Amino acid sequence: MQKSFSCLVGFILFSFNISLAQFGNNPPFKVETEAIANTNTIGLHSFAFAQSGSKWLFIGGRTNGLHGFTLGTGFQVQDANNQMVVIDTTTWQTWYTSLNVLPLNIADPLRSTNMEYYQDGNYLYMIGGYGYDSIQAKNITFSTLTAIHIDSTINAVISGKTINAFIRQITDSRIQVCGGEMEKVANKFYLFFGHNYNGDYPDLNATQEYINQIKTFTIADDGTNLSISNYSAITDSVEFHRRDLTVAPIVNPDESFSIAAYAGVFKPNFKPFTHPIYVDSSSVFIDTAYNQVMSLYTCARVPMYDSATQNMYTVFLGGVSTNYYDETTQQLLYSAKIPFTDDVTVLTKYANGTTQETLLPFQLPALIGKNAKFIFNQSVSHYSNHVIKLHALSQRTHVGYFFGGIRASQPNNGVSVANDSIYRIFITPKAINSIKNIETLNPSLRIFPNPAKTNITISFHLSNFEHVQLTIYDVIGKKIKTPLDKDMNEGDYSISIDASDLTSNLYLCQLRTESIFQVIRFTVIK
Repeated sequence: MQKSFSCLVGFILFSFNISLAQFGNNPPFKVETEAIANTNTIGLHSFAFAQSGSKWLFIGGRTNGLHGFTLGTGFQVQDANNQMVVIDTTTWQTWYTSLNVLPLNIADPLRSTNMEYYQDGNYLYMIGGYGYDSIQAKNITFSTLTAIHIDSTINAVISGKTINAFIRQITDSRIQVCGGEMEKVANKFYLFFGHNYNGDYPDLNATQEYINQIKTFTIADDGTNLSISNYSAITDSVEFHRRDLTVAPIVNPDESFSIAAYAGVFKPNFKPFTHPIYVDSSSVFIDTAYNQVMSLYTCARVPMYDSATQNMYTVFLGGVSTNYYDETTQQLLYSAKIPFTDDVTVLTKYANGTTQETLLPFQLPALIGKNAKFIFNQSVSHYSNHVIKLHALSQRTHVGYFFGGIRASQPNNGVSVANDSIYRIFITPKAINSIKNIETLNPSLRIFPNPAKTNITISFHLSNFEHVQLTIYDVIGKKIKTPLDKDMNEGDYSISIDASDLTSNLYLCQLRTESIFQVIRFTVIK
């Protein structure tokens, strides 16, 4: 099903089985893709990834399309990625090093698929994965933690030198997981869900155990010794019974960090999960008030946070879903076959904690996205957890790349291959995000003197008893200070703020209550 680009502008979604309340106004940005020609790269999906400057490193994954569903066709050895792959994004030149140069016990986990991984500085940590174990002569879920020194490995692949010295491994039964996801907040790693599958797929003699846990730990690594410590696990046999999900970093309204776990499969009735799960250092929150509709399987995602509105946006790029938009009927339809889609959706987590999902008036150029990767453009203004600062974008901006995944010829029952196309992803903020347009919407907030030197006075009116928060941001959206954060009665107010610590520059003052969101700019001149 190839969808046209002209029929999705400004529509309202409706369907017999999807609540209209879940779909509202489009978010304050536009998403676009741009194909990159003549890259001559390998088709790949379900891999581990790291980047250093302009260079990308890929390890593991599969070189075929969707796995087979009959004995002997599931995960064949010849379809495992047996190479380390390096791509230079300035020239799109590609280099390969065969994993056959490594001992089998080291190479086998690196050939696996759906391992969990995280880049931490100049190290890529990879956990688990499903693949062929040469010693046992069968497919297993590995219990391996691998540490790769990224720069050294990339340089070795490019120069054709040995990679052996830059790879270290340990085994630990607690991390025998595939099909989960791994993230990090502060110094703690989070390993989400997944399963332990041992044997060929599918095979009645194989064993499958869902992990049903969020595991947390630290990785002790001095460059020589490698170990897992401070291990703990939270178990939920119902909502944590997930694999093949999408996990993304989150910025909260107070600009602290957390992690979101979206969708995944399978419930006991073989349907996908729909409740988002939010995790931070002290809590796990299952949002049972919201049911995710689209992108219910692992897909590429773009996380963005708007510091002005304190809204968190996560863009989901294609993938597979039980729901898809049919432009002929202009309905959001349900399919139990979980088809491939080219739909692009946004899940918005508002500052007040509510959630909204929006189908954008834009589709990917093909049925791609499943097990694909959004590769972050490191030059874009962002938080340390790689969430893009949306409020810092003033024009059409190249925020990253779309790489790999599975490309399908039809939503169901078609031919699928590993996608070898690369696309640039662009985000264009809508005019409503600009300082000028924000100010025209907010006539009651006043600030003087403007320009200011050492002190400013902010005046505003409250019609009700409300909690009031005044926040000062710099022009790119970084929070500078919060001079007011308390409950206040109805009335007119003039608040004096010390500006002596502010340098000469343009700033934004944001007034937020339960019923008011207002922003005005002011200038400090020393």
